[in-house]
Amino acid sequence: MKLIYQSVIVAFTLALSSPQLFAQTIFPRAASAPASTISHINVNGKSLPEIFTVMSLQGNVNRTTPRIFVVGNGIVEAVNYTSTQYWLDKLTGYTKTPYTNIYSLIDDFSADISGCVLYDPAVFSYPAGGFYPPGFQVSDDNLAKINVTSMLAGKHNAVILTDAQRNELITNYGLTLPILADTRSLASDWLGLYTWAMTNLAQDMRTDITNHLSHFCLGTLDYIISQKIFTYNNYRGVKTPAIEALEEAFLNVSPANSPVIGVWYLQSDEGSFVQKVTEKGKFMTVTYESFNLSWSTGLPLATLPAQPRRSLTFDPAKVYLSITRTDGDNLSFLDRVFPADFDAASRTSYPMGWEMLSTINELNPTAAAYYYNNIANSNFVTPVSGVGYTAPLLPQQFRKNFMEESDAYMLDTDCRLVRTLWQDFKQALPYSYLKNAKGILVGYNVGDVSVANNADANMIACGKAFMKTYDITELPNIKNYTGATPAFFNVSVSSMSVNDIAAQLSTLPSNFEVVTPEELVELYIQYRVNGGLQYKDFTEISIEPTADAAGEALHLYDYGFSSLDVGNHSRYADLNNFFVYKLSVDPSVTSVSVDLTMYNNFLVHAGQDPFSWTEVARSPADIHDGSNLGVRTVDLTPYLNENHEIYIRFGDASPADGWGGALVKLEMNTSSASLPVKFLPLKVSKLQNTAKLAWGTVTAAIDDHFEVLRGSNPSQLMPIGKLYAKDLLGDVADYEFLDTNPLSGNNYYRIKGVDKAGEITYTSIVAVGFSTIREASIYPNPALGEINFKYKSVSSNAAEIELYSKDGAELLSKPITDHQGQNAHKLSVENLKPGVYFLLHKTEAGTASYKFIKE
Repeated sequence: MKLIYQSVIVAFTLALSSPQLFAQTIFPRAASAPASTISHINVNGKSLPEIFTVMSLQGNVNRTTPRIFVVGNGIVEAVNYTSTQYWLDKLTGYTKTPYTNIYSLIDDFSADISGCVLYDPAVFSYPAGGFYPPGFQVSDDNLAKINVTSMLAGKHNAVILTDAQRNELITNYGLTLPILADTRSLASDWLGLYTWAMTNLAQDMRTDITNHLSHFCLGTLDYIISQKIFTYNNYRGVKTPAIEALEEAFLNVSPANSPVIGVWYLQSDEGSFVQKVTEKGKFMTVTYESFNLSWSTGLPLATLPAQPRRSLTFDPAKVYLSITRTDGDNLSFLDRVFPADFDAASRTSYPMGWEMLSTINELNPTAAAYYYNNIANSNFVTPVSGVGYTAPLLPQQFRKNFMEESDAYMLDTDCRLVRTLWQDFKQALPYSYLKNAKGILVGYNVGDVSVANNADANMIACGKAFMKTYDITELPNIKNYTGATPAFFNVSVSSMSVNDIAAQLSTLPSNFEVVTPEELVELYIQYRVNGGLQYKDFTEISIEPTADAAGEALHLYDYGFSSLDVGNHSRYADLNNFFVYKLSVDPSVTSVSVDLTMYNNFLVHAGQDPFSWTEVARSPADIHDGSNLGVRTVDLTPYLNENHEIYIRFGDASPADGWGGALVKLEMNTSSASLPVKFLPLKVSKLQNTAKLAWGTVTAAIDDHFEVLRGSNPSQLMPIGKLYAKDLLGDVADYEFLDTNPLSGNNYYRIKGVDKAGEITYTSIVAVGFSTIREASIYPNPALGEINFKYKSVSSNAAEIELYSKDGAELLSKPITDHQGQNAHKLSVENLKPGVYFLLHKTEAGTASYKFIKE
C-alpha cells in the first residue's frame, strides 16, 4: 500500500511575493530587519524570574532592530517541545554570539533600555509537584501582576527585575538602572490591578491586537512588550458585576476582525473563552509558548513555492483514505512540535495533510519557507476556522471581513481546503463563500458518522465538497470497512507520531489508497460528477424543500433556524430567522429570474453576497392561514456577482407574531447568448480490455456537457456516459472517458456535445475492435503429448484455431464454436518437434496469439 511519489506530480512554482502578502498582514511586525549579529541565550534550566527578565530585555531591544534570540524548549510544556535551537541553526548568513549569563546580556544592551520595572518574584510561586496543568493553575491575581508588569515594561522601554537582580547588576556590573515603575506598590488583586491598568496603561498600548496570558507562558512576552500589546487574563473565580464589566472592557480594547493571541486557561475554559472572543467579532491565534516573535517578525516574508499536486484517476473499487495532522492553528506546534514529525524519515512513505497557520509567513518566515520547501508528497490545509480560530462562526455582521481575509490568505498560502471546528454540515456550509476553497473538512478530530455509514459523511453543496472527519482512533474500524465502494475517509490526528501513522497505514487492505486530503476532495468530486451530479454553473434550478431534499441541499447555504413543514411541503423561518440559498449560475447567463411559490408573511432578500441584502419581495398583508399561496416572479439579474452566483434569503415580514413566510418551490430561469460546441478530433485507444476516449473543445467557456455514445453498429449508437464541462477561464479544454466494459467485436464511438444554450454538436465516429475472449491460457506449458486451451467467451460465435511453427508454417486449422462462458479444447502435440509454437484463436472481433513450448 505504500504510495510512491514519482513524476506524476505536477510541479510548478507560484511566487507569493512579499508585497502581495504584506499588503494584508494582520500582525504587527518588527520595525526593521534583524541585525547581522544574533545574540542568543539559552534559557533552559533558568528560573522563571530569569526568563521573565530575558523576555523583557529581548522585547525592548528588538523593538527597533531585532538582535536578541532566545533558545529554549518551552516553559510550561518544555518536555514535549523541540528547542528553538532548531530554527536558530537554520538561520544562515549571521554572526551568532552566545550568552549564558543574563546579567552580561543586560549589561551589553543597557544602552537600548531606559530603566527597569520592579516586581515581587512571589508571583511565580508554584507547588513542589510542578506547575503543568491541571495539577496547578496560576492564581488570577498573580497572572494579573505578571501581565501588568509586562505592559509597564513595554510602556517604559524597561527591563523587568527583582530587587535582587537589580542589586546584582549594581554590585557586579556597575550598572544602575533607574526604577521607572514598581508593581509592588499597586493593588494585589485582579480587579484592582486591571482597573488601574485600564486607566493608566490601555492608552499606551496598541488597539489592533490583544493578548490573553493565562499561565507561565512567558515565551511570547518579548513580542507583547516589543509591540506594546494589551495583555490580560480572564477571571476564573466567582464573577461580580464589576469583574464582568472589566472583562467586557478587555474585549473592547481592539476592534472587530482583529486577532487575540496567547492561550486560554490550559486544560479548561477553552470553549467559553473563545466563544467570548468570537461574539465580539474577533478570532484567536494560539501563540502559547512561541519564542522570538519580536525577532522573526523582522524577517522579510518568504517567497513560498506552490504545493506539488498529482493528477489521479478515480477508481470506483477503491477505499480512499487521507490523514491530516491537526493543531496547525497553534503557532507553538509549528515552532516546536511539528519539526520532529516533519523530519521523520517515514513522513514521505505516504501522502498526508498538514494544517498550516495562514499567517505563518508573517510570524515566522523561516518556518514557513522550511515547511513549504520540504512538503514533498503532502499538502497543507488551512486549520480551524480560517485565518483564525473561532467558536462557532463569527456573528453575521462580522463574518464578511473574516471570510474574505481567510480567502485571501488561502490564495497566498496556496491552500485549497479549510477545516471547521464543529462536526456539523450546517455550521460548515457558510464556508462555501470562500472562492479559493475546493472543499471543507468538517469537524476537529471527533466524528459523528460511523465507519459503516461513510456515504453519510460526505456531500456536495453550494459548489464545494464537505467531508466529515474521523478521528485516528477509528482507523482500526476503517481498515475493516467492507461496505460499498468507492468510500472516502477523511481522518485527523493530533498526537500520534508520523512513524506510528506510517506503521498503521502499512497494514491497510489492498483496495485502500492513501491520498492527501486535497486529493480526497478531488476524487470525491470526480465520483459525484461521473455519477451525473451537476453541482455548479446551472442554467435552470428547481428546489422543492421537502419533495426533493437532496436537490435543496445542493443549494442551501444557511439553514439559519428554519424548519421544514412536511405536511405543507415547504420550508419556513419565523421571527428574526432566515434561510439562504446560493445559486450557482452558468458563466454564459446574462439574465436570471426566479418563480417563488410562497405563502403566509414572506420576506425575500437578494444579494451578491450573503452579507448585504436588498428586499425583492414582501407579503402585502400579514397572512397566517396560507390564503396568499401563489407564485411571485423576481428578477435577480442585478444580484449576479462576478463569480456567477446569487444569494437569496427568506424570512418573516412580521417577526413579532411568528408567522413567517413559507417557500414551497423555487424555479430559476435564465437566458444567455452562446455558440455551439466546437470539437478537436476524437481519439480512441485500447488499454487491455478498456477503451480510452480522448477529445477536446475550443469553446470551453460555453460548453455544458458531453454524452459518450457507443454501439456495435455506427447507425445505432446509445449513450453510455455523461461528463460535465470543465470550469475553465480559457477556450481549450481536454476530456477523457474510460469504457471499462466494451462490446465484443467492433465498438463505434461518438461524442455528443451540448452547449449552455442547448445547441448540439457531434464528433466524427471512431471504431475500435475488442476480442470476445477473456482469461485465456495454455497448459501444460511446456508440453509433451497434448495442450489444453482454456478461455472465457463473452458471446457465442463461430471461431477457428490455427497452429503455427516458429518460422510461420501452418500446422493445423480447426473450425470451432465459442460458447458464451467457459470453453476448453485439447490439441495433440505429440508429433511436433521440440521448439516454440503459436496457437491463433480467430473470431470476427480479431485474432489472438498464444505461445507455448513443446519439449
